[in-house]
Amino acid sequence: MTIFRYENFTTNAFEDLTLIINVTTLSKEISLSDLFSKEMYMSGRDSRERKFYSIKELKDRNFDLTKEMLAGNEIRLNVKYSFTFLGEKQLILSQQYKWVDKQGWNLL
Repeated sequence: MTIFRYENFTTNAFEDLTLIINVTTLSKEISLSDLFSKEMYMSGRDSRERKFYSIKELKDRNFDLTKEMLAGNEIRLNVKYSFTFLGEKQLILSQQYKWVDKQGWNLL
């Protein structure tokens, strides 16, 4: 199971927080962003989590994570988020993870 935990550490509220989650190989890119609300409201000091099964979610999107891994393809999960602060749209590359067999996502 994959668990995304995200938190607004500031006291500022965000009215348009969008999480951008993509799984990539050298030749493919699959979005998991639809697992999260687009342009969600998140008050200051708020924290949330979203649980899902990576293998199943990717398989539902015609991406066989196990097959890709066995073929020797490096599989990465890229996390970005966007929000507006002081009238300016911000896009932040947050984290990158690599799929490791029998371990799941490991931070790069």
